[in-house]
Amino acid sequence: NSPHGGIDTQFVVGNTRSTRLDAWTDAPYALEQGERTFTRNLLRDGSVQVWQESAVNKIFRTDTVEARSTAADAIHVRLARNEWESTQLVLRPKPGQGLSNLHIQRSTLRHNDSGAVLPAEDIQLHAVRYHHVPIPSHYEGATGYYPDALVPYTPQAIAAGQATPIWITVYAQPDLPAGEYEGYLELSAQGLEPLELPFKVTVYGFSLPNQPSFKTDFVYDLDQGAPSRADVLRYRKLAREYRITLREFQGLPEPQTNYANVLETFLPKLKAHLDAGQSTLFVPASLLNHPEQLKLANAFVKRHGLEEAAFVQLGNEPRPPEWDNLIQRIAAWKVHAPNIPVMVTTTGLQPFLQADVERWVPHLQLFDTTFNRDLLDRIASGQEVWWYINHAPPRPYSNLFVDFPAMEHRMLFWQAWALGVKGMHYWAVNYIPPGTDPEDVLLDFTPVNGDGLLLHPTDSGPAPSIRWACIRDGIEDYEYLRIFRAHLAALEAQGTSPELVALAQSAYDLKRLVPNLLQYTRDPAALLNKRHELALLIERMAGSTRLQ
Repeated sequence: NSPHGGIDTQFVVGNTRSTRLDAWTDAPYALEQGERTFTRNLLRDGSVQVWQESAVNKIFRTDTVEARSTAADAIHVRLARNEWESTQLVLRPKPGQGLSNLHIQRSTLRHNDSGAVLPAEDIQLHAVRYHHVPIPSHYEGATGYYPDALVPYTPQAIAAGQATPIWITVYAQPDLPAGEYEGYLELSAQGLEPLELPFKVTVYGFSLPNQPSFKTDFVYDLDQGAPSRADVLRYRKLAREYRITLREFQGLPEPQTNYANVLETFLPKLKAHLDAGQSTLFVPASLLNHPEQLKLANAFVKRHGLEEAAFVQLGNEPRPPEWDNLIQRIAAWKVHAPNIPVMVTTTGLQPFLQADVERWVPHLQLFDTTFNRDLLDRIASGQEVWWYINHAPPRPYSNLFVDFPAMEHRMLFWQAWALGVKGMHYWAVNYIPPGTDPEDVLLDFTPVNGDGLLLHPTDSGPAPSIRWACIRDGIEDYEYLRIFRAHLAALEAQGTSPELVALAQSAYDLKRLVPNLLQYTRDPAALLNKRHELALLIERMAGSTRLQ
């Protein structure tokens, strides 16, 4: 079950206590990335080529660009209210003409009609760091340097003859009027005349809720060491801004004395987390060893209406010999905490899919096995099914490895919507493979790159990654689909506007985008065009329904 599609096992015969396992191929040296050439509408040509690139396309230093006959008129971003949306500004100085100390100045963006403003502070700039992939996560991949970590942008040199992306993220406040906003980015550097690039933002006429519909349970690996208080605050901020729930920092307290008072003290923090978008509430399994405190936790969850968010994980990929003990633990939990759902992750040829587990969390690949009927029947009955990935599955499945295309990160959430999956578990956001430097190599023993490390350690604390941003974009795409489906259902029930209903039904056919878990589109334009099509139809349908 090697994630990159080969068989890596070596056998040693005899009494040798240890042996060196040398690389069995010269793959780390034979598969280096080649040069890619894009054809783009350039924002600027000449000694420095400048163009806009989708956030769903990772840019390599060796990428080159050819100019179309028509130049781009502006950097353009489209998003809903209360949404973050990213794009990339790419600079490629010609050989021998690098830039020193590139400054980027953001202007306020103004609404074309009302004069409303999108402040410069709601436009974030990040520099992109590259990481060495000495062995690809899948045999189709290449070795070389891949972009991932995103660090706050500070003036930097832009190397000659290389493509350098600047990651731009726009946030639209919940009360921002819909319409077109215009401003500019000003670039200045030694070796570059000041350059003013028009910047346009389209804000759609609908808003995303603070709390996402798609639930997340991402784990902070405490085996890597306890974070400092400053880092805890930074992790919470990154979770809130990226719509992801980190279980260790936002779950119920561990068992302790005066637990009732502890819970009441925790309540204001919990409400603040929920208001900020926390989608799940982790309840520690250790409470099972303290039945009276577990009863208090159950009463707390019931009293505050947290049954949909709360869960306890009582099993992680249990094998058949462990099932009897796990079933007993589940039964004991339900005696003391019937209002706190039980979650179990499961995989393999004998997955643990017991009816009395409220949160089934199968490995993604189980949807392509003979157990898919059990999973789909459970979803059809209205019960929650999440899924998870880790060092597997390999391509052509979606996953979150550094050297997988960004499309393959983001399409996980379109696939989840198409199957009725309601949430995602991920085993670690901060795991650093032993003996590796996370600023350089993210390869683990599997071997895959970046498994379990989505937030990068830096001198100023944890930093997001391109993969972390793709997860947020996917969660927001899922919200577009939920809003679209709600409006369409309301319009169908009203029996009015048959032409609009037919148009929306046609747009809602996702089979060309995500026909299955293997053959989904890898074309960024197809994804972004579908997203824009859904947004425009949401605006139209909103005028004919009473939904907000």
